Amino acid sequence: RTSRRRSRPGRLPTMFYGWVIVGFAAVTCFFSGPGQNFSLSGFIDAYVDEFELSYSEMSLIFGLATIAAGTAVTSMGSFVDAYGHKNATLVMGSFFSCVCLFNSFASGKVSLFFSLVLTRFCAQDAMSLIAKTIVNQWFQVMRGRAHALMGLGFVASQTVVPLINANIIENYGWRSCWRYWSTLLAIIFVPLSQVLIVNKPAQVGLLPDGVISTSVNKEKSEAGVVRSLTLKQAMYTTTFFKYWFCAFEPAVINTGLLISMSSILAAAGIERSYAPLVLSMKAIFGLPTSLLCGYLLDTMSPQFLLAITYVIQGLVIVVFATSSSVVWILFAGALFGCAATTGNICTSVLLPALFGVEYQGAIQGATMTATIVGSSLGPLFFALFYDSFGTYLYVFLLCVPLSIVCAVLIAGISPPELSPRSSPVLL
Repeated sequence: RTSRRRSRPGRLPTMFYGWVIVGFAAVTCFFSGPGQNFSLSGFIDAYVDEFELSYSEMSLIFGLATIAAGTAVTSMGSFVDAYGHKNATLVMGSFFSCVCLFNSFASGKVSLFFSLVLTRFCAQDAMSLIAKTIVNQWFQVMRGRAHALMGLGFVASQTVVPLINANIIENYGWRSCWRYWSTLLAIIFVPLSQVLIVNKPAQVGLLPDGVISTSVNKEKSEAGVVRSLTLKQAMYTTTFFKYWFCAFEPAVINTGLLISMSSILAAAGIERSYAPLVLSMKAIFGLPTSLLCGYLLDTMSPQFLLAITYVIQGLVIVVFATSSSVVWILFAGALFGCAATTGNICTSVLLPALFGVEYQGAIQGATMTATIVGSSLGPLFFALFYDSFGTYLYVFLLCVPLSIVCAVLIAGISPPELSPRSSPVLL
């Protein structure tokens, strides 16, 4: 009889409760949908008409709101660390429901700005952080597979939420759409969170991955766990800033490519109408890549796989910079989807492998700030180069070496070490 069995003595084997947690994390990703880019884009035309805005004014409000929301995500991470995922989900789910209701009463530019700040904070920042960090608590060896399955909730949200929004906005108006999501969050998501969430496997006598908590198993499990660093300790290490930069760089490039896609194709002599097809290739190849990546991460290091994604990112940029063929552009779109999906999963798995899970909320929040700022700056970065030189060639020439730098940095990254007195030391 092995000491690492996954069922209790005298009982039939049962499913590891961590998979229920993964299912709820996927539900959390789904309900973050109303505040994600793919959902809010459906409200843009309605906002422009309702508040008599130009599209440039709307873009400015949206960008500033995204940055403002990102400044609070580190505090949200600390809240999760201090009070647990169950309490954090109760607070944020209820608050997001209230925010959606508040959105339906927006009456001008100022109220619209604050509604977008709160919506972005709740959805893109807080709920995404909760989903990622609770999965890390429940899984260690199978963490990659768990994150891949969790990501299916986001895929479902990308598919379903825009369709729901379009139908409600067309038939009942945008204010009714926000009230619809407010109601669903209040009567489905929040109660479900309080029924299903268990903060840590130790609360039900388990260790990560479903191992029964015994003294022997606990010692074996702890032997493979990275020592947890606080955010302050992590920020004294070069490992943190390598990780931070490697989260910032793809956010800049990926968002810049996405927002500028039609213009990039036009500059290459390809009809702008192909832009949605390129982006659909990204989404189509992203789904199977997510599942494959999850299983690969259970057998290889996230550093190695993430380094490969940066190399692929560089190849994607080279294709966009040099090709005027529709076939090659579509091929680049497929590679783009593979790289972006793999990168998102790998960074989520790598963080607890570097800094531990005890204070991961605050550290995850700090690194999410990098992606939020990068996403806000990416389109501006691409636009400034194009306006200055009349071509995207120079911004591409800058992006390729940045991708290679990230590949080298992430390939050599390792958990930071602390001195015997637990004071941070630079690596």
